[in-house]
Amino acid sequence: MSSFRTLASFSVHPPGIGDLDILPNGIAVTCGEDGYVCFTDMKELKEIKSMRIVTDDGTVPSISVSATTSSDGSSRDVFVASSDNYLLNRYSLGAKATFEGCYLRCTEEIKYISSSKSYVAVVSEDLRSRIVLRANMERVLVLEGHKEPVKSIAIDPLETYVATAASDNTVKLFDISNVDGDTGEVNASGSIPIQYQQGMSNDDVLARVAWQPEAGSLLATPMRMNTVGLYERGTWTLSSKLVFPSFEGVFNSDVNVIAFSPNGKYVAAASMAKQARSPSCLPIDGLTTHTPDDAIVDEEEQVNAIKRSFGFDPDMAVLHEATVPDDEDDLDASATQAAMDAPLLNSSVVPMSSAAGQHYVQQVQATFQPGAVLQGPVILLAWNLLGDIEALSSADQTPLIVLRFNDKSKRGFKFHDTYNLTMADFDDVGAIFAAPTQDDMPAVVTYRAIESWNSSSSWHVSLPDGEDVVCVTTAGSFCFVASSTHFVRVYSMGGILLAIFALSGRIVSMASHRSGKLAVLYATSSAELHYAVYTIQASLPRVQKVAEGVMPPTKPPSTPLTVAAPAVEWVGFNDLGVLFFVQAGTGTVFALSSLVGLQWMPLVQPSHTHGPIFCVGIRDGTVYFLPKVLDQPLQLPRHHRPVLSTWAYEKVEDDALWAAHNAATVNPSDPIDYVVPRQAAADKAILLRVKAMCASDDVQKAYDLATCLSLEKSHAIAQQIATHFGLRELQSRLQQLQDSLFPIDTRPSIEVDAAAPTSMERRPPTAGSSSLRPPSRIPIMSRNATSPQTSTAPTDPVAKPPSKPTASTFVNPFKKREVAQEQKADSGSRKRQK
Repeated sequence: MSSFRTLASFSVHPPGIGDLDILPNGIAVTCGEDGYVCFTDMKELKEIKSMRIVTDDGTVPSISVSATTSSDGSSRDVFVASSDNYLLNRYSLGAKATFEGCYLRCTEEIKYISSSKSYVAVVSEDLRSRIVLRANMERVLVLEGHKEPVKSIAIDPLETYVATAASDNTVKLFDISNVDGDTGEVNASGSIPIQYQQGMSNDDVLARVAWQPEAGSLLATPMRMNTVGLYERGTWTLSSKLVFPSFEGVFNSDVNVIAFSPNGKYVAAASMAKQARSPSCLPIDGLTTHTPDDAIVDEEEQVNAIKRSFGFDPDMAVLHEATVPDDEDDLDASATQAAMDAPLLNSSVVPMSSAAGQHYVQQVQATFQPGAVLQGPVILLAWNLLGDIEALSSADQTPLIVLRFNDKSKRGFKFHDTYNLTMADFDDVGAIFAAPTQDDMPAVVTYRAIESWNSSSSWHVSLPDGEDVVCVTTAGSFCFVASSTHFVRVYSMGGILLAIFALSGRIVSMASHRSGKLAVLYATSSAELHYAVYTIQASLPRVQKVAEGVMPPTKPPSTPLTVAAPAVEWVGFNDLGVLFFVQAGTGTVFALSSLVGLQWMPLVQPSHTHGPIFCVGIRDGTVYFLPKVLDQPLQLPRHHRPVLSTWAYEKVEDDALWAAHNAATVNPSDPIDYVVPRQAAADKAILLRVKAMCASDDVQKAYDLATCLSLEKSHAIAQQIATHFGLRELQSRLQQLQDSLFPIDTRPSIEVDAAAPTSMERRPPTAGSSSLRPPSRIPIMSRNATSPQTSTAPTDPVAKPPSKPTASTFVNPFKKREVAQEQKADSGSRKRQK
């Protein structure tokens, strides 16, 4: 375990400190029983006395610094609570602290304050908590639900939920996003149990809770002795536990105060034994430490990296134990002004140094379900082009799972959620659900068929002890379950375990197709995101690997200490079984294409850059998505769900590129009626470009395009195009190209009938391989037929091959012909023969 060096302590409130907050760049704001609000420069460990706020209302139990500056960027608000008259006052921090007025008057003493961009939350000694709108001080929301006095309150960064901890051993969750203008009271929408070994009635119990910054994906609460619980947003299920080990010098005690670092990677916790700890809040598989071979490991740099993550300056001095700060010396005017201009108003975190040899922590993408919306008023466990699966509560607050199809002729279903399901996937055959491990309950996977011919269409299984489900997917007659032990289990539609295999890293996501294809994304110990594509079948062998490789990164790191962003926003198959993924941050769509040797082909359209997107699905050459604002997690309103945007990827950069991709997906074993139409479609797109190049007299590009043609008839059409535009040299070179690609085969010389002229045989005018062409005609010989005795030449049983097409006799294969005209021409030829 890494050790922390102790900084020299300082004292600004001799009677005792009541609350603490931190301004950017290491300015500590404290209040206490002396009635002062003090600002201390953590670099110099000296108080900025010119900023001191003096109140005449007794002690100051709590303060809160505003998360934003004023509209002109010249000041920042600080909210101060007084104990004598139960007031919440607002001060602006400009050149000096200025009293702006009273924000709220309570009937009991204010114990704690929490503020956000739009709200100020207040906890007093009664059973209610109050939230004041900063834009309208007369608008107050009252939170009800606790049976004992409330201890603390926290507003999530997205200002959707409010969490309160009270002496009744519960943390209540309140949804304030859908509160209209007439609502004054808000009831709790969720509850999380907490436990203190000595009870929570003591005034020393603070029971602080904290939200993870930016998206508020995790809620950290005291759980029990030496334990902090991390709960997932919206579902309020236990994501992980942070258990502090006990060893010499560390005492068993309840957790009292919790705080996240600004980057959300660390959790700082203080216990009732007055000891502070700072573990990582990310799973061990999501972290990696980079140390160059010639670097020296410096524990002080590791400690400084953690200090920087909490917003302190990287150059914060570590004073010698004998050093005593001079608290009586004030900062000069220039230092005070510099502290006012930079630390108080700058809201950005100090960048980390890029010195060689330092450690950095690189975050590998967390596990996710494609198409899941887990934040906001609407929780969708799965969302694709067929419909969605929503997790909601009934009128009696019972959890419900509802599956809806966009096609109203299809019937969905709903059921009561007794497992606390958090992930799902479905298609038109069935739906699979999963619930992670909870306390002593194992992870559960359940499946429900959409339409079944038998009565036992549903099943469920529990994973072995020590395994937790991380991702599920289903398509057609197969179901796939990924676990925390890097295992992938393959189940049949009826719940039979068909196969199980292990991967070399933590599984990030999965996607499947009804044809039996499975794609798995997994992270290795080298902090790289890999992919693997499998084909699944019921017969042996049941699992076969088709392709594997490394996912393209979002952006190359600019410095050795740069934290890598998640690489994948969505992964899935289209209706034809082609694997796609959407890159996070950029919104670029990639396809795993046989045209480039089963590598990722970016589909870029310079004229249409859509930026970060939330992808719902891909079908018929179109991407269906919703644009993301500032690349933040998607949130859907309860009413008036936005209409999906579309983007066609078939005509990106080059009109013939995607047609060539379709032609490259065929196999030699495929039937000719499947191969030739795709080759013809690819050739048609190329011929259109050949015509455009010939019209602009760009013969080199026209010739280069002709080299990409697959069919012999397409080469003949290219020659006709060159002849039409009078490009004789191009036509001659195209003729040579055709002869080189489709050479003339000479047969051994044999004796033939004098009436039958000799002919040269050419390969069939279809694909380049003659094995794809079936025989044009099967020779049939009558039983009574006998060869004439006078004939000295044997009859050639091989059918006469077709002659080489010429410009006069050639028929365009792309030209539409009327069936009636062909039948009329055939009947006329029969009459003439008669």
